[in-house]
Amino acid sequence: MMRHPYLYQASGLLLLMILVTYLNHEYASHLGLAGVVSGFLILVVLTTYYLRFPFGLVAAASAFLIINFFFVEPLYTWEVAELASWAALVGFLVTSIVISTLIRKLRHESEISDLARKRAEFSKTLAEEIAASNSIESLFATSCELIHKAFNKPVAIAQTKENAYSTLHQAGEMRSPASQSAIIWAANSGKMAGPGTDNWPEIENWIIPFERLPSKSPVLLIGDADAEGENLAQDFRVITDQLSTAYHRLCNMERARQAELRAHEESIHNTLLASISHDMRTPLTGIIGATGTLLSQWNSAIPPEAKELLESILSEAEHLAGSTENVLSLVHLEANEAKPIELDWQSPEEIVGILMTRYRARGLEHRVKPEILDNSSLIRGNATLLTQALMNLIENALAVQPENSPVIVRVHSEAGHLDISILDEGPGFPEEFHTESIGKFASYRDKRKRGFGLGLAIASAVARKHHAELRITAREPVGSCVSLCFPADMAKLPE
Repeated sequence: MMRHPYLYQASGLLLLMILVTYLNHEYASHLGLAGVVSGFLILVVLTTYYLRFPFGLVAAASAFLIINFFFVEPLYTWEVAELASWAALVGFLVTSIVISTLIRKLRHESEISDLARKRAEFSKTLAEEIAASNSIESLFATSCELIHKAFNKPVAIAQTKENAYSTLHQAGEMRSPASQSAIIWAANSGKMAGPGTDNWPEIENWIIPFERLPSKSPVLLIGDADAEGENLAQDFRVITDQLSTAYHRLCNMERARQAELRAHEESIHNTLLASISHDMRTPLTGIIGATGTLLSQWNSAIPPEAKELLESILSEAEHLAGSTENVLSLVHLEANEAKPIELDWQSPEEIVGILMTRYRARGLEHRVKPEILDNSSLIRGNATLLTQALMNLIENALAVQPENSPVIVRVHSEAGHLDISILDEGPGFPEEFHTESIGKFASYRDKRKRGFGLGLAIASAVARKHHAELRITAREPVGSCVSLCFPADMAKLPE
């Protein structure tokens, strides 16, 4: 690349003027003054068209002086003897200037037309390539290469993260590194930065965010920017909008693909769980029945160790049977997520009573303490599902509750909603835990306790069926409160 293009052009013009002057001087007797003037006029026209307009003016003025000195009587002086010669010189000069001006305008309009054609072709090519991109990586790579080739400027796409940025793709070498502060500012404000704008005009790059509002979306970086390229900056703004549309389309496609994949995996998972659980039901029922029969017909002649083994078998089988029922219930709830369930007005106090009856039958009434603060309200729900959900929450709490302190089952209403809460004094949930992240087979507190990690998943599914909310809060100084919160339209509260 030439470092001083104007110097080379001026030198070329000087040599051309010398050549034309020499030829006209050699053949002046054959050409006459009119032929000489025509030759210099052609020189001025070519200079104006192929070089800048100022070079055309310099060529016209120089030709005027050369014609006067070498070809107008008296020769080799600056004097003009005849009026006709003056008329010829002035006519040449005026004609040269007019033609140069017209050629300048023609060239400008031709450049605009050619630029518009190239931009239209580029926009078409970019749109076709964007439409053909099937991944974000290919979108960025293709668009950077196309922009770099079309505008002959270095191009990059960057992604901001916290107080830094990383380059996702780049075409061409940036002469001046992009300002990290400017990139982060542009992404956080949604505004373009760089020369010719009101934002960071001192930098040598245009920084154009994909979004016009604050976001974490990528930004387009254009190197070798200048304040005079305002129209070019607007072109890059339009190109960035095209890229942004394609980027969000691909992001949505990827999210849809991931959601479809998760749904497919979940379907296979649930089908497998249901099949295994169904197959386990019959043998577990047989084990529980046989073990219970042996214990009921216990003979003192059988060693005590055998009785302990039978009691252990019965306990583990009952636990496994309960977990199997939980698996089947959760699979059924998720498979029928969109189907409504039969709801009727239920008394929370009676539901808690059912729970206490079950724990008394197991000899665990000392581990669970009911606390009915509202015994007049009703909730619209399914008693079987609500009992199952609360039973799972209580079992979770018992697994982490100290032996000398009971788990509290509290019914209370406040601020237009009714809550059934399970309170424990065990280790709380992790700080990063939130109810949206609840999944199957996940233990969020004491991973050493036995269990399949289904309690919260079942309670969450039951809550959704009842248009209620599963809410988890920390207790002071230790412990957690897990609540089923029923809104006003699902409860009859005291006035």
